Amino acid sequence: MAPRHNSSPRRDWSEVQEREYYEHECRKFRICIIGKAGVGKTTLLSKVFGIDEHEAGVVRQEDAVRRGGGQHNIYDAIVDENRNSALVIHDSCGFETGEDNNLSLVQSFIEYRSAKPSLQEQLHCIWYCISLVDPRQLHEAERELFRFLREKEIPLVFVLTKYDAFVGEKLREAVEDMEEATADDWRNARVAAQEHIADLRGYLESTMGYGVKVQEVSKARKDERLVQKLAVETTAIVKPNLRIVWFRAQGVLAKQKRVACVEHFPQKILHSLIVSSALPLNPFRGVKLGDFFEDTFHHCLAVWNLPGQSVLFTKDYVQTMFREASQSYIRRTNLAAAVAPLGALDAPRFIKVGIQIVCDLIMIFQQLFWATPRRQKLSYGDLRRELDLYKGSGIRESIHRLVEGAVNYGSSFSVKKLVGVIRVVVDDGCKILHSEAVRSHKREEVRSFDEPPFAELPAQNA
Repeated sequence: MAPRHNSSPRRDWSEVQEREYYEHECRKFRICIIGKAGVGKTTLLSKVFGIDEHEAGVVRQEDAVRRGGGQHNIYDAIVDENRNSALVIHDSCGFETGEDNNLSLVQSFIEYRSAKPSLQEQLHCIWYCISLVDPRQLHEAERELFRFLREKEIPLVFVLTKYDAFVGEKLREAVEDMEEATADDWRNARVAAQEHIADLRGYLESTMGYGVKVQEVSKARKDERLVQKLAVETTAIVKPNLRIVWFRAQGVLAKQKRVACVEHFPQKILHSLIVSSALPLNPFRGVKLGDFFEDTFHHCLAVWNLPGQSVLFTKDYVQTMFREASQSYIRRTNLAAAVAPLGALDAPRFIKVGIQIVCDLIMIFQQLFWATPRRQKLSYGDLRRELDLYKGSGIRESIHRLVEGAVNYGSSFSVKKLVGVIRVVVDDGCKILHSEAVRSHKREEVRSFDEPPFAELPAQNA
């Protein structure tokens, strides 16, 4: 059970207790997005979180005094359990000259959230959106809000939107006909845009003074890396113990989720696997292995947070599909586990199967994560296709061989060592996946399994 507020002083907690507190106390990342209408907030929600603001539900806070607001009242929470069950959004319109009421509303909302005793109800981050193509990017009301935010120390990221359009503006300033612009013209336009952004970044960082982040973004597909950088910058500024919650919510970087899946793997689950495997004449060892699969499956569900999983993965047959893709021979292993008499002497045999399950599921969920953004929501057809691809690929066999070589009698009874094995095997599996993907593309074969973002995979050493 997770620690409560009234337990022993947090400064005396172990690292595991501290981590469990944040993982159980706060299941959703609460972010406030501030920016004028048309600044690009809807595009941001879609690209980073997979949220369609028009389809999402609104949870109204009836206990708060509310006035005014933009399209959404800032006190109301925007949620979409089907597309992203780890996220709560608060949306506010930006500020124009003389809009003191809206400034007061935003300040009151931040005060209201800051006073909440529960971590789940507090604000975890603010994205302040500024359009680069707005001729008057900052108003006096905004500068007043910045001074207010300095005192609150809520993680703050300035998101400079419409970078692609801003580069276009710089190009039009330099050439008469954009259709005749050369590669050098475009390069110079990007340099001019970056010089302006550097000046704006310097002003914002000096004004706030407590380590805010500033990141430009674009809706152009060629600038997708900028959206990924926004996720990285947000990670850097979010409080360390809340990063696991952020990893669940963001829908951009598989690497963050993959690492979180390993580093935050529940130690109690591994400890239970070790104990059940080591008991001699234990007729329930096979059952425990099945329980281990189910616990690992739910851990991956929580971390990867795939769009559509809250509906699709409630079906009983889905876990069976995952079992077949991961361990098609698990029934034989369960039977052997039930009759094995040697306890600790043959425990590594069954612990290896457990570690194979963990590594398989992390790799499968990673592939589903990559496949989902192209289809918005995971469907049964998508799921079946990706599971069949994994089951029939060489990746699964490579993963199993790596585990066979890494798990031995010396490592089988240490939770820390088993986590280390999972870390190494998953990383090596991604390197193998990278090599297979490169070879496949060189042969001009494109399958779903061979289309991961190469930048997220560690390349194998030559």
